Amino acid sequence: MDLGLAGKVAIIAGASRGIGRATALILADEGCRLALVARGEEALLETAKEVEKKGAEALAVTCDLTVAADAERLVHSATERFSRIDILANSLHFSAAGDEDDVWRQSFDFLFLPAARLTRLVVPHMRNAGGGSIVHLSSIFGREAGGRPGYNAMKAALISHAKSMALEFAPNNIRVNSVAPGSIAAPGGRGSKKTPKACPASSRRTFRSAVSAPPKKLPPSSPSLPRPAPPGSPVPAGSSTAARAAATSDRSHVILSTARAENLLALKILLAACHSRI
Repeated sequence: MDLGLAGKVAIIAGASRGIGRATALILADEGCRLALVARGEEALLETAKEVEKKGAEALAVTCDLTVAADAERLVHSATERFSRIDILANSLHFSAAGDEDDVWRQSFDFLFLPAARLTRLVVPHMRNAGGGSIVHLSSIFGREAGGRPGYNAMKAALISHAKSMALEFAPNNIRVNSVAPGSIAAPGGRGSKKTPKACPASSRRTFRSAVSAPPKKLPPSSPSLPRPAPPGSPVPAGSSTAARAAATSDRSHVILSTARAENLLALKILLAACHSRI
């Protein structure tokens, strides 16, 4: 597919495995230049090699995004190499059992704060580029019970953060979206050994096979609300921030529930969120 992303620069946080890795590979197919980040150097370099085999540029940055200085180093390295940032995909994972203070603190530090911090760091560069797209990988458990408490709460926070930032940055042609997969068949993931019957009832109701189901299209923006303008377009006089952002805000969250989504369907929805007037 051609999403019109050739030449765009994308930062993929959590690029060494799962949806982050698969997203990097499909963005490489789209002709993006990629800054890949993860804590595990070996797996990250393997992803970078696969990206380069597809003919795309890859910058692998091994760092810990729970550390503010590392996040700043990532963004600096990306802009130094590529001179711009157009896309940020936050595909971060952490889950711990328990209700102790340490578990809540770790859940915040690993799942929410890095995404919020990276969003803040890339926005000035996206403004300079005339716009951009930010995508948070949330979870179906950010909307309903089923996961561990800390995981659920932080994934819900990512959905709320995306909606708030979509409104705030719409005047700058920066779109912010969240995607909520169900159980994912990725090595090391909880969904890797699940079948549809093993998934929660709420997930089974909307189960789709990424192999047999056609790609799911995002609903069009409401005809009564304007789409975000192309980069450089003037904002119509008298338009409110809410009106300019409404199409993005109302569509800023996509639910996906499938146990085999890593291969195709989740990625197409994620990339549809990236596909914009950036």
